[in-house]
Amino acid sequence: MIKKSEKISLERETRVILEKMSSDVKTVAEGHTLLVDKFEVMDDKVSELASLAFKTEMNVEAIKSKVGTMDIKLDRIERELETVKVAVLDTGSKVVDHEQRLQKFESGH
Repeated sequence: MIKKSEKISLERETRVILEKMSSDVKTVAEGHTLLVDKFEVMDDKVSELASLAFKTEMNVEAIKSKVGTMDIKLDRIERELETVKVAVLDTGSKVVDHEQRLQKFESGH
């Protein structure tokens, strides 16, 4: 049979163990709450980054489109410039020819 003093000692020991377990459970619960809060913050940041990545991708696509349009316009300008260059060179040779004719005419030959 268990003596009364041993029974009281066991009850105290059980109470101490239960209080320690209660404290440990409280610590774990607080840690869990902190982790949940941190995960929520990280989730918000990931959502922001995903939104920013999407916007960046859309901006890159818009820039690609504008560059493509600029390439087309640049090609057209280069062709027009070549046409002007040819016309200027042709006009230059005609001017030289007219100057030679005018000099011959003025000199009477």
